[in-house]
Amino acid sequence: MPAPKGNQYAKGNRSKDKYKAQYADTAQKLCAKFGYIDDQLAEWFEVSVRTIHNWKLAHADFDAALRVGKSETDDLVEPGTVEGINGDYVTVDEMDRFGNMKQMRKWELETAPQSGLELGLRRRSRVWMAPQ
Repeated sequence: MPAPKGNQYAKGNRSKDKYKAQYADTAQKLCAKFGYIDDQLAEWFEVSVRTIHNWKLAHADFDAALRVGKSETDDLVEPGTVEGINGDYVTVDEMDRFGNMKQMRKWELETAPQSGLELGLRRRSRVWMAPQ
């Protein structure tokens, strides 16, 4: 027996798209100024993350705004992240699989704790954001 008409809990009853044209500008500003990611945008617009992904597919202006906003933040974060990484080549003694000791040059990495470092690591690279 089918569900009665007007039943909001009936399977397949989808609500209308909540997207508004001004969301693109708002999302761009949130991404550029505060480094928002999709999870945070979903919370801001009071929708699910899946809805944010659907909006990106359905509304080209929203997708473009997110790309621009996120790239602005990436441009600020990436140099700071790279500057926070220090390292140098060191010579270490290592044993190969036959038991012979050899001197090897290896890159030893040291990272300085920075507040922007975590944000930079959460970000997707520009390669991921490029249109397919």
